[in-house]
Formats: sequence, C-alpha cells, structure tokens
Amino acid sequence: MIPAVTGLTLDQRLFLAVNQGWSRPLLDPLMLMITQWTDYFLPLALLLFFRARAREQGRPEALLVISSILCAVAVAFALKALFDTPRPLKALAELAQAGKIELRVLGKPLYERGLPSSHTLRMFSLSAAFWPVHRSISLLLLVPACLVGLSRIYVGAHFPSDVAAGAFFGAITGLLVCAAVTRWAARRRPRP
Repeated sequence: MIPAVTGLTLDQRLFLAVNQGWSRPLLDPLMLMITQWTDYFLPLALLLFFRARAREQGRPEALLVISSILCAVAVAFALKALFDTPRPLKALAELAQAGKIELRVLGKPLYERGLPSSHTLRMFSLSAAFWPVHRSISLLLLVPACLVGLSRIYVGAHFPSDVAAGAFFGAITGLLVCAAVTRWAARRRPRP
C-alpha cells in the first residue's frame, strides 16, 4: 500500500507501491536472486551456447552477446556520470527518517547514480541485440530483462524512471550493436 504522504512524485509513489506494496517474504529471496545473478549468468550461458554453435555454423551470435554487454556497460557508465541522480535511499531519506515512509532495501544500500539502471540496460541491450536476427531469442530474453527491471525497484535500488531509462537506452544500444556486428560479419564472409 502506498503511504498517504503528500508531495511525492509519481515516480516515488510507483517505487513505494512496488517496494512496499508487493513485499512478500517468499518474493524477497527470489527478487534478490534475479537482481544479483540473472544479468551475469544469463549472458554467460548464452555466450557459451553460441560459442559452441559458432564452431558448427560460423555465426556471430557469441560476438553479439559480448558486444551488447560491453557496449551496455559503457553506455550505462557514461549516462550515470551525466545524470548523477539520487537513488531512492537518498531521495526519500528525510521522509524515512521522519517515519512517514518505510524504505525496504535488499542487498547493498546504494545512494548515488541511479539513472539509468545499468542492470536493466544490460539485459534490454542483450534482448534487443537479437531482435533483428533471432526474434524468438529476443522475445525469450525480454522476460528476464523485465524481471531484472522489476527486481531493481523491488529491492530498493532504483526508481521506475531509472528502470525505464535503462530499458530505453538498452534497447537502442542493442539494436546499434546488432547493426554493427551484422555489418562486420557480412564483410568477413567469403564472397562467391
């Protein structure tokens, strides 16, 4: 339930609705696992899968995984430095200290550089990178990408606008990476 506090922005209200309103003891470890492991192990699993397949078919999917993640990390780093927005723990600290709201944090407390959510940006970059070449894989990757974004709000690390920005910039990054890798792979193919 969203607390009846005046002066909250829509972003803050949405954050509290997810962070407090959806809070369940059974969901806590699941959301923490999603936020901590999904955006590291899923790309690694994809990389290993496509690397093994590349030997058979000569496709650049492994390069697509590596490139989308590395570019997403660079984009997130640049945008966080550019925007440098506070995270919920800092932005809502006065209200929490006054006892008007409760802030739930699962995992490491974070205060600075909230926009964009780099976890979300990486996952959406990975999903979007496959859209032009493997739509079914892209759609499958969209599910964990959305779960990672939701988990970042649930664990108290980001506002919904941080996650939305991560999804937006991640999708753009992924599509640009796919275009670059596809163009590079086409140049490397032997011409008949």
